[in-house]
Amino acid sequence: MVIRKINQEFIWEVLINPDKWEANGLDPTKGICLMGIPGVGKTHFMELNAERNSKICWGHPKMPRELGLMDCRAQTIKTACERQGIVFLQQFQDHELYLDDLGSESQGTTNHFGTQIDPITELIQIRYSVRKTNKTNITTNCNLEKIEEIYGERFADRIPELCNILILDGKSFRR
Repeated sequence: MVIRKINQEFIWEVLINPDKWEANGLDPTKGICLMGIPGVGKTHFMELNAERNSKICWGHPKMPRELGLMDCRAQTIKTACERQGIVFLQQFQDHELYLDDLGSESQGTTNHFGTQIDPITELIQIRYSVRKTNKTNITTNCNLEKIEEIYGERFADRIPELCNILILDGKSFRR
């Protein structure tokens, strides 16, 4: 497993251009798990990456119309599962996914008509089963140890198989 610290320059020169990934030690068959402190630009990068590479990101056309624009934040996914159950998560298996702000959602299971679901854990399980055909991209303020603390060892163990793990160094742009 490779965990690499990067800076904004690396993002602009390499990550926005997937044809440069392999030459820079990244596995082009995997997505990106971008870790870093709040405000360092993780979400902004993911939005740019999706836009520049014509990927479906924050508003997937197969999402139910009544949800409006789906932003794929972890908390939003959890809330939608409370209303729709596991069926909602199955919509995330047929395309590349950008999961924003992993670890920021309220923790624990949701209850959908008596069925207990841990939406983010279930989502990663679904994504793990399609990892060879559909990339998973994640932003998070957590490191792997914190992810393991929140979601468990099995969940954390799958992240390196799904993603190139990169830590975005720098200070918050919000301060």
